[in-house]
Amino acid sequence: MPTTKTVGTPSPANQAIGGVPEIHYFDFCSRGRGQVIRLMCEDAGIAYKDVRYTFEEYPRLKREKLTALNPLGTLPLVLLNDKILTQSYAILRHFARQLGAYEGGTEEEKYWTDVVCDIVIDCMCRCLELDTLREVDDACPYPKGGQDLLMLI
Repeated sequence: MPTTKTVGTPSPANQAIGGVPEIHYFDFCSRGRGQVIRLMCEDAGIAYKDVRYTFEEYPRLKREKLTALNPLGTLPLVLLNDKILTQSYAILRHFARQLGAYEGGTEEEKYWTDVVCDIVIDCMCRCLELDTLREVDDACPYPKGGQDLLMLI
C-alpha cells in the first residue's frame, strides 16, 4: 500500500485552490516530477495529503487503481474536490493562477516563467537519458555529452 500522510493545516492558500489536494507520486528520493508540486505547496502554505508509491507496488496499483483515476496510469496526479489533475507543470501553472502568484505579473514575466519550466523539463529528461546510458556502460563515468549537461546545470 502507498504511504500516506497529511502535511500542514488548511490555510487561505487552500481556499484559493479549492481545498486540500491529495498528491499521488513515486517515492523517488525527492527527484521526481511530483516533488515540484510538493515544493510549491510547502512554499505557498498549502496543506496537502502526501501519497507515495514505491516502484515495486506501482504495476499492481496501476492496474487496480491508477488507471481509474488517470487513463494514462501515470504519476504524479492530484485529486482535489472530485477533480483529477495530471501533468505536473500544468498542475503548477493551474495552482499559480488560482493563487495569483508564481507566474509573473506581465505577459513577458509569464513567458519567462514558462521558459524556465521548459528548461527544467528538458534537463530532467536529459538526466534520465544519461542515467540510462550510464547503466549500459558502468565503465564510463560520464556518457558522451554528459559534460555538456553538467555545464548547463
